[in-house]
Amino acid sequence: MPILTPPGFMSNALPKVSHGEGCYVFDSTGKRYIDGSGGPAVFSLGHSHPEVNEAIKRQLDKIAHGYRYTFTSDPLFRLNELIQAQVGPGLENIIYVSSGSEATESALKIALQYHWNRGDRNRSRFIARRRSYHGNTLGALSVSGFAQRRKQFEGSLIPCSFVSAANVYRPAVAGTEEELSQFLADELEQEIVRLGADNVAAFIFEPIVGAAGGVVPAPAGYIHKIRDVCDRNGVLLIADEVMCGAGRCGTWRALEADEVVPDIMTTAKSLGGGYVPLGAVLYSNKISEPIMNVDGAPNTGHTFTGHTLACAAAAMVQEIVQRDGLVDRV
Repeated sequence: MPILTPPGFMSNALPKVSHGEGCYVFDSTGKRYIDGSGGPAVFSLGHSHPEVNEAIKRQLDKIAHGYRYTFTSDPLFRLNELIQAQVGPGLENIIYVSSGSEATESALKIALQYHWNRGDRNRSRFIARRRSYHGNTLGALSVSGFAQRRKQFEGSLIPCSFVSAANVYRPAVAGTEEELSQFLADELEQEIVRLGADNVAAFIFEPIVGAAGGVVPAPAGYIHKIRDVCDRNGVLLIADEVMCGAGRCGTWRALEADEVVPDIMTTAKSLGGGYVPLGAVLYSNKISEPIMNVDGAPNTGHTFTGHTLACAAAAMVQEIVQRDGLVDRV
């Protein structure tokens, strides 16, 4: 007999899912559960939305996926249009992947490729925050300040520096929010100086911390201060909006309320509503130009990058989000 992986995360006794309807999930015994968190912060339209299901069926009747090295597709272009209509200027370029972890991996690679192509080939170090989580692949885990999830893999993770969490409830220093923000910005700049600014590629952070903290916003003024620190030192700013983005904070970009545009942004989860796995990396023309001029394309991607069916599903999700004004109702 084959040895099977246990059928649940850290448990052998999870219920078996049967189906979902709106905000409810049913197990195989007929018991109904309220899916109050949208699963892992994914199911933004609930389960079995008829319009999304129909869009998936229509696409499957045509083709599931046109491989990215040989084809593009109408669903991909449509999703580009829908995202650009919501994200605003400054993030003109998009790469689609299959998860938030993949989005983080691609964001890190794009940052490295940008610096390499500009001749800044020593810029290979990343800085992140303690009590952060950016994904479960080795690169994403390397920039995650989540000790419980890192510990079995220490020694195989890429070098990364960590600065204090931006947490008003458990502040790194006592004082006002403005004073805390200044301390955190100074700490980031000190770490850049310690490493040597010419060695630092990017600072990656979550505008609102999710899995590693539980809905933790930054103190007032923090975003502008770290943007200034990064700009002064030629360090790219990567915003991880996998969990907090795609409308979950009342604006499509979580940083929109702060009027700050990062150099690179990741999104996933709510982007596709959980119907077909999808994530994305968005980045500015400033980042794109040296990549395109030297290499002709970003050197990242996988077999299912730009997956046609995933884009079709996400396009319908985003059409519904816009049509029904859902972001304004958050």
